[in-house]
Amino acid sequence: MGFSCGIIGLPNSGKSTIFNALTALCVAAQPYPFCTIEPNVGIVPVPDARLVHLARLVKPEKVTPTSIEFVDIAGLIKDAHKGEGLGNKFLGHIRAVDAIAHVVRCFKAENIPHVYACIDPARDADVVETEIVISDLEIVEERLGKLERLAKVSREKHGEEQRVLLKIKETLSREEFLNSKSFTVEEEELVRSFGLITSKPLFYVANIDERDVGSPEPGCFLPLVDFRRLTPGNLPSEHGEREGEAGYPLAGGALPREGATRAPVMAWRGRPVVPICGRLEEELASLPPEEIGPFMELYDMKERGIESVVTVGYAILDLITFYTLVGTELRAWTIPKHTSAYAAAGKIHSDMQRGFIKAEVISYETFVRCGSEHAAREKGLMSIEGKEYIVKDGDVLHIRFNI
Repeated sequence: MGFSCGIIGLPNSGKSTIFNALTALCVAAQPYPFCTIEPNVGIVPVPDARLVHLARLVKPEKVTPTSIEFVDIAGLIKDAHKGEGLGNKFLGHIRAVDAIAHVVRCFKAENIPHVYACIDPARDADVVETEIVISDLEIVEERLGKLERLAKVSREKHGEEQRVLLKIKETLSREEFLNSKSFTVEEEELVRSFGLITSKPLFYVANIDERDVGSPEPGCFLPLVDFRRLTPGNLPSEHGEREGEAGYPLAGGALPREGATRAPVMAWRGRPVVPICGRLEEELASLPPEEIGPFMELYDMKERGIESVVTVGYAILDLITFYTLVGTELRAWTIPKHTSAYAAAGKIHSDMQRGFIKAEVISYETFVRCGSEHAAREKGLMSIEGKEYIVKDGDVLHIRFNI
């Protein structure tokens, strides 16, 4: 699987509608608080034009894309950390996902009441994120209290953990989410072990009105919160890298549909934003394939919501895609950037990693140019790599192993 993404937001922000649109599952989406009590889960194939192109070339019997798991979690309200609404049960569901999509309401609808008297994305985002920060701060303080008691037995044993927890507490006390750039690699591993929500990458989904689809500044509410356009070259990632076009992948750099143009990415508060009209996207998800293109043209939709979410998700999690062609199956795999061939083999099967001999590698571009694995091999364009080889986005791998 590619990654898991939790969908959060205030009640009636359109979370379940967005979930329906992204997964094409018909879950309840009603205009009253806490319509979603238990989390809804949907696993969605990642749109990947490169996989489609490879399939046309090699004509395998089976094509398996990588996937994303979306989790629609109950709406969060003020004082959830004290048990209001669904309280800590809600927060517990968020701790299990890789990334967070925070749905912020940017539309007016008289038949869908707002938790507050007016639409204000900045206030709504602050309410939800403050609850998350307070919840994490309570976990950190509880752990620090436990370490203080353990220190009476052995202060040296838990010294590093205590130091990192105090560093985290200082950030959370400023009502800020954690930033991975503030920690060393060793510290990051320790941070992950605490299961803090504030350590997860977060992006916003602006649930906009139908009339704002395709607008350069969608929504009468968005300019109030200082949205700015970003180009692919300076999309913020979780590790602070600035990637060029080649490093700005949609499931590994391919456009979702032939002839499609990628919509520009926007940002707010230093995080990427995906503007989606939940109602239109939900309707789009229910259409037969031949009607999707005309529908999108009618509303000037540059790409589907799932494509935008995948683009941003892969960027903030620093993920890439590689491919394998084994027997009659062509398959896409998702891994973090800077993954070795040895670790990538383990992603496929533990036996491959255990008995790893070598990796035969062809780049996607070379494979397409040659037309087949055999032709690339004949032209000497297949490289033979060892365990330490760092897999590149779009590589087609053939792992040789023996157990």
